[in-house]
Amino acid sequence: MITVATPFRGSLEAPIKAVTGTADIGEVDPNPRDRFAARLTPALYHLLPDFDGAVDAEGEIPSDLFDAAAWQPSVVGSIADAIQVYGRAPASTRAARLKDAEELFGRMLVEAREFRDKIESLDLADCGMTPDGWLCVVGVDETTRIRLPIWSERGKPVFNLRSVDRANDWSDPDDAKRIRTGDGTVPFAGALCGFMPLEKIVCVRPRDFGYWEIKDRVLRRAAGFHAMLPTMNLIHRLAAAFLLNEPKRKGIGGWRPPGIPPDKWSPPIEGLTDRALA
Repeated sequence: MITVATPFRGSLEAPIKAVTGTADIGEVDPNPRDRFAARLTPALYHLLPDFDGAVDAEGEIPSDLFDAAAWQPSVVGSIADAIQVYGRAPASTRAARLKDAEELFGRMLVEAREFRDKIESLDLADCGMTPDGWLCVVGVDETTRIRLPIWSERGKPVFNLRSVDRANDWSDPDDAKRIRTGDGTVPFAGALCGFMPLEKIVCVRPRDFGYWEIKDRVLRRAAGFHAMLPTMNLIHRLAAAFLLNEPKRKGIGGWRPPGIPPDKWSPPIEGLTDRALA
């Protein structure tokens, strides 16, 4: 199994997409149609962030985005509008449609939470696998949203989107700060999972694009590192070495995750060059 930049524990771009219609998912410019569609898409809620420090909520507002009480009321309002337009038998009053929308929204969040819990509780042994049979590649060293404050305004949640909550501390000597990074869309903490030990993770950076990958380096600035990761030659070489069991394959290497010393890093490709020491 090979996964590349997979948001096992979610991305903060998902709730931003639902609230504003713009994020590092899909179109960049604010788009009311995007926002309306996002609020009605169950799969988007499967991508909600669920890692330590992802949400900082004020007062009585829950810090769990799988709880409907953490969301701005406009989301339920959009769902109610959709029920009125597309529902087979919409309620006759706005209040009744809002009640139906609250029920539907709550159901989508419950299903998303169940999905996330299944991922987090996955036991590789039950699947006949071991961590050495899974190459998990994570993108780092790109400015990424790592935190979402939720303010209380007249008792209602308001998502506060600030540039200060986007960070890239990959180069910081303090490992506690180095985790404040990601691939531009998926934060480092969102790309981790309960079934994959941290010492098995292989990190890659934007600067790992090769000299001749001129087009991909340019597109990375336009489309974002997350979107361009599958095109990276290094990813292809890592995948080939892993699948063909060629530990000495030329031109491959990776970066250790923060907090893992050189003698503890054991990626599923034997003898992989530690670029932090190269």
